[in-house]
Amino acid sequence: MYTVATQIEMKPGTIEDASGLFRQVIREHIKDRPGYISSTLNYDPETRTALVIGLWESEEHATALLDSDEYHEIMSGFAPYFAGPPERTLYEVRVHMTPRG
Repeated sequence: MYTVATQIEMKPGTIEDASGLFRQVIREHIKDRPGYISSTLNYDPETRTALVIGLWESEEHATALLDSDEYHEIMSGFAPYFAGPPERTLYEVRVHMTPRG
């Protein structure tokens, strides 16, 4: 499994609208992609920093999205909410625990 972690400084007062767009993008563009497992949008209101975590079955699945024109179009839709450029890192998952084990 692989995780794509994207950290973004948000403009003041934009997290609610960005959260709505995030839900829409996952439903319409991401959830049915091969290898997609899950995503979370995390937010620290004190620093206005968002951390998006995407979990994928393999590095190939994750990078297929990240290298696509569709991904760049999706990210451009979020640009009005960003105070700076997103910082993205790809991680190999070593431990993934769920209530079922």
